[in-house]
Amino acid sequence: MSENAYYLVRVREEWIDEKSGKVKIEVKQKLVKAVSVTDSEVKVTKLYNGVTFDWAIIGSNVSKIDEVIE
Repeated sequence: MSENAYYLVRVREEWIDEKSGKVKIEVKQKLVKAVSVTDSEVKVTKLYNGVTFDWAIIGSNVSKIDEVIE
């Protein structure tokens, strides 16, 4: 496999608000260390495994971030 890079994965979450009964939609961004776009999507899919709302990956692109310092 090639060298790891950081990928910005955009995820669309959709659920029904319990108070209003309306559909709520939020797009979240995940920074994923992976070897490819496919690998980043697999990792996000594992993260969302078992959630009780609808979601979809709407994009994944290599990020210009070269390092994350924690």
